[in-house]
Amino acid sequence: MISKTCGYAIRAIVLLNEHPGEKLGVVQIAEQLGIPQHFLSKVLKDLAKHQLISSVKGPHGGYFSNQTTPNASLIDIIHVIDGLGVLNKCFLGKDRCSQTNPCPLHNEFEKSRQYLFEVFRNRTISQLNLSDAHNLI
Repeated sequence: MISKTCGYAIRAIVLLNEHPGEKLGVVQIAEQLGIPQHFLSKVLKDLAKHQLISSVKGPHGGYFSNQTTPNASLIDIIHVIDGLGVLNKCFLGKDRCSQTNPCPLHNEFEKSRQYLFEVFRNRTISQLNLSDAHNLI
């Protein structure tokens, strides 16, 4: 449902939240999470751009959690990385699936879609630990 990139973002933000006050570099985060460094760099920049985490450039810089990080919901991260459209896609892969042009299972899946939105909206970073994040993705 969510992309591998979004999974990486969730794992990275959970890691940063577990190290409050510490600045972690891209290499350090990538090694600890087993994520390709180049891929992770873009993800972290996007998270920082949307103020879900913070960053400082320079030799003593890095990425770190800020006041927003613990209360960020999974839907906030999905919105930044994948966009919310990913949760609205047809479960059967139909290009045009909606109330006015439904796939054969549209109505049945609508309840599941609403449930997923609620789960992602209500689950915050502070409620997860790195072990949880690895199991999510």
